[in-house]
Amino acid sequence: MCRLLLIKSTESLPVQDDLKAFATLCRISPEYQGHGWGLAYKDEQNQWRHYRSLTPIWEDDLDFVPPTRWLMVHARSAFKNEGIILENNMPFEKDDQQFIFNGELRGVRLRAPGRIGAEKLFHTVRAHRQGTLLGRVKRAVTTILAHSSYVRAMNTILTEGEQALVFSYFGESADYFTLYRCDEEKRTLVCSGYYGEPCNWQPMENISMEII
Repeated sequence: MCRLLLIKSTESLPVQDDLKAFATLCRISPEYQGHGWGLAYKDEQNQWRHYRSLTPIWEDDLDFVPPTRWLMVHARSAFKNEGIILENNMPFEKDDQQFIFNGELRGVRLRAPGRIGAEKLFHTVRAHRQGTLLGRVKRAVTTILAHSSYVRAMNTILTEGEQALVFSYFGESADYFTLYRCDEEKRTLVCSGYYGEPCNWQPMENISMEII
C-alpha cells in the first residue's frame, strides 16, 4: 500500500516542488510510507535515470533531480514489514518500460519471476507481447485478477515509449486508493492523493484504464 506519482510534460520542467509536496503527502499518510522510495526520470538525452533509497522520502535529499519531461516516483509501504531491501524498491524497469504499483493482492497464483508481488505483476504484464499497450495490459489484468483470491486494490502505472498507461482498481478504502489526475497547460500529473490546489485534481474512475 504505497504512494505513487507520475509527471509527463511537453518540455523539461523543474520538479522539486512536486517532489517535496509528494514527500509531505507520504509523511502524513495514514499508511506508513517510510520503507524506502525510488524514482525514474528522463535526462536530456531521453534516457531513463534511476534513484532508490531505503531512507523515507521525506528525510532524503530531493534537490538532485534536474528539469525533466518524465518523472515516476514510488514511496514504499512493505507488506508485513518484509523484504525491505533496495532491490525491491520501484520503479521496476526493463527495456523501455517503467512500472510502479500501489495496492494489495492475496492468494496470487502466477508463474512469473520476481522477489515480491509487485515485480511478479510487472513480469506478468510483460509476458503479454502482442497488440497495443492498452490491449496487452487489459489481458494481463484479466489474468492477474483471475489468479488472485483477494484484491483489495491494484493501481499501476506502466510507461512505454512516449505513453503511460494508468490502471485504477480498488475494492475498498476508496479514500486511500483513489488516483487523482491533474491536467495543466504543459503537464499531466497522476498521484495517489493530491497536493497544491485541490480543485486542480480530478479523481480517476475506479476500474479504468487511461493512456497518457
